[in-house]
Formats: sequence, C-alpha cells, structure tokens
Amino acid sequence: MASLSGKLLVRLDLENAKDLTVSTPADPLFQSILWTITNGTGANQANTLYYTQATITAGSTDVYDLYDSLTDAFGDDVLLARVKALLVWRPVEDEGVANLEIGPASGNDWYAWRGTTGDLVVLPPGGIFLLACPGATAWALGADGVADELGITHDNSDAGAVIYNILVIGADA
Repeated sequence: MASLSGKLLVRLDLENAKDLTVSTPADPLFQSILWTITNGTGANQANTLYYTQATITAGSTDVYDLYDSLTDAFGDDVLLARVKALLVWRPVEDEGVANLEIGPASGNDWYAWRGTTGDLVVLPPGGIFLLACPGATAWALGADGVADELGITHDNSDAGAVIYNILVIGADA
C-alpha cells in the first residue's frame, strides 16, 4: 500500500483598496490555511488518495462509489471509510458553459457532508469546490452499498461536454 503525506494549502493574498482624493487606503488580507498530512487514519492524517480528470456529456451523471470502486495512480483499490478532503474544479481552459451539480447519486447517496439527501452544490464554469476536515472522524461513508456514492451531473443547460477534475483524500478506517 502506498504511503500518503503532504500539505493542503489554501492561500489568500488579497487587497481591497479605495482611491480617494488625497490617498488610497488599503485593507490587505493575507491568510494561509495549512493542513499538513501524515500517513494514517487519525487527526491530521490520511492514507488514501484518488484523483482524475473526466469529461461529462449533457444530461449524464458520473457516479463515484467512494467506498470501494476507485483505483489510485498505482492501480491499487482505494478503500475509503472517511473522506478528509474533496476537491472538484473546472479547468480554466474548459470552454463548456453548462453547470455541474455535485451531490446526489442515483442510489446510495453519500450525503454526510451535505446534511440531507437531495441537496447539491452547483459548480459553474471555472468554479472550484473544496471541502476539508483534518479531524479523525471527518465525513464518514456508509458500508459498501450504503451512503457511499457521490454524483457529478451535467445540468444539461448546454449540449457541450464539460471537463472537470476530482480529488478525494481519505482514510480507510
């Protein structure tokens, strides 16, 4: 089994300024949110990584069985009991104009991160969606075949295909 370690970093480097007659006051915001990941299943740990780039056609839904149907870059099965981070993003070069709907899968909907079944997040072109929880429990998955599927749906607002990337960091226990 592979050993996972690294960093998840969100960095804000913003400046809000207003041009006045005499001066230009500024309100800078510099904030870094860093999660250093070590290999394991406890707090600040993860031991599974899945990522891919996919293309989805109008009216289609990609279903990710997070419990046991994914494979990593080495061809090994990704077995998840908890999701520590979920990142879905649309590359800037994707010219698709349709939205993606992140959330419900047709059968065994994993909704722990949403609170209730049926809720979804709309990801427009160029959008970035990130969930992260470095705690030991994070977002639990149900057993195989129970609350373990994530759906990504093309909203059919445009006939063109949409490119997206998905990354899941998790723990197998």
